Amino acid sequence: MIKDKNKMIKYLDDYLMKNHIQFISAPEANKILEEAGLLKDSIHRPGKPLRELLRKGYFPHAYQENGKNSRWKIPHSKNDTVNLHCQEKKDMAGKKQSKNDINELQNRIENSRLNYKPDKIKYLLIAQAPPDNIERFFYYTNVPKHDYLFLGIIGVLYPNLKKEFLESGRNADIKESILLKFKEEGFYLIDLSELPISYITTSLKNQLPTLADKIKELADENTKIILIKSDVYEIAFRYLKDRFKNVIDVKIPFPCCGHQNDFKLAFSKSLKLAGYKIEDSKTNKL
Repeated sequence: MIKDKNKMIKYLDDYLMKNHIQFISAPEANKILEEAGLLKDSIHRPGKPLRELLRKGYFPHAYQENGKNSRWKIPHSKNDTVNLHCQEKKDMAGKKQSKNDINELQNRIENSRLNYKPDKIKYLLIAQAPPDNIERFFYYTNVPKHDYLFLGIIGVLYPNLKKEFLESGRNADIKESILLKFKEEGFYLIDLSELPISYITTSLKNQLPTLADKIKELADENTKIILIKSDVYEIAFRYLKDRFKNVIDVKIPFPCCGHQNDFKLAFSKSLKLAGYKIEDSKTNKL
């Protein structure tokens, strides 16, 4: 069994990359490994053979999302972004958050967002959730690294400004000027979940009614709605499309884990469908 460990890890890594997802559960992973002839599953307790290996530490990059006795998640084994995300979850797992802590976090997130809320929202972008390390939040101006969503979005909208921002060493003043331009052009980013994933104890699908109410407050009949991240599209597209006419039908992967170019192509397509003219990367003009 131990000699097949690397084969199993590689097979799951390839599966995650191919399907543009960040992690997989133990039962899902065990089923896939059985189909590949790498690990026989249990008929009566799906995922049990793999869980036993996880407990023995054969997959050191895997983690239990809410600490001991919670379900296992298996991310890509060699991606720094995912491993950072996992470590953040491990650090937070088992730490009981008080209601005051959660309310304070919500207020911090919402106040930062509101600083850049357009008077009229033309393009409403919906991502999955604020990052577990909240200091990497999209609307914070001082984010020294791992700002993948921000870089992915401005790389499509404002390629010259992205270049200037990175060459400056992620200067906070330049980021603020980019966020103001983002606001002036009518862009606004919200999340399916109001809190980081590590704070959520139920399915993201349960957040959909709250999301729909928020959209009603923010959008009008002309606002174009763009979903960012494959699982956000899978969870929310049909639900929102039944309620709002301008939901763009494009599945956009998250811009990390080697999917930056896929993000660029899909996000560019969604902007074109939304009627937005992308800047010329050479002239920085429309």
